[in-house]
Amino acid sequence: MNKIIKIFLVIVSISVILFGIFNFYLYQKNKQGGFNKNNNYYSKEINSKNKGLDYTTKYEVLNILRENPEIVINALKNYTNQKQEEDEQALKNLGSAPFNNQYDGRAGNINAPNKILLFFSYGCHHCVEMSETIFNILKERNDVYVTFKDFPLGARAMNLSHASFILNTIAPDKYEVFHKALMRTVESDDTQSVIQNSMLELGLSSDQQSKFKAAISDKNIIKAFENKIKENLILGNKIRLSGTPAMIINNMMIPGVIPPQYLVSLLKVNHKTAAD
Repeated sequence: MNKIIKIFLVIVSISVILFGIFNFYLYQKNKQGGFNKNNNYYSKEINSKNKGLDYTTKYEVLNILRENPEIVINALKNYTNQKQEEDEQALKNLGSAPFNNQYDGRAGNINAPNKILLFFSYGCHHCVEMSETIFNILKERNDVYVTFKDFPLGARAMNLSHASFILNTIAPDKYEVFHKALMRTVESDDTQSVIQNSMLELGLSSDQQSKFKAAISDKNIIKAFENKIKENLILGNKIRLSGTPAMIINNMMIPGVIPPQYLVSLLKVNHKTAAD
């Protein structure tokens, strides 16, 4: 809904600016005598060559719109409603496929009625905030299932996503801890140090550590990672994703950061606490 409001406000702002410029143009022309009927602006010869509306008609239309602004407002409402319906249909057409990629990080109850898909990028401050909100909800409720979609914005985020991808294939039960550790390092540009320091929190076995180091340069794993990111980018394009964070909550697109209370309000009300 925030996205629709933003689109609506942008269109209204552009319309107002163009309307003001055109009115100023009309005023200047009228001041200079440019609308004298003997002038070429009204000549039948010019009007006959004009394939669109003649100048008089355009002026009349603008006057109508100025006196009846609800025409523009209703048109914009119809446009935003149409875009909302298209977005909702696009989300429905996705089905459950985005939630079933084996390489995605996951958290929560896989059989939960509430499904959240979070697009994020490591190094994104707002993504950190949104991730913390989601993990706090997971502590309180067991009727929520979250899929984490890497949408790396820049080389640093890509390197960290690659490390997270490898860890998730080797020790998926450690993904949440590793993900949180990487999320907290939003300021450091030394990705190798970030990865090594984050690994210390995992308690990996020596065998898992060896597998992780070997996987970093494994061509098959690199290819699988590249394919995953490509799929995520294609998915983002389908739903007109413009940045991170962004969520799909029970087939509803939610761009940007939202307050915890609002997120909870979007979940189905019949739930059990994590303690149940």
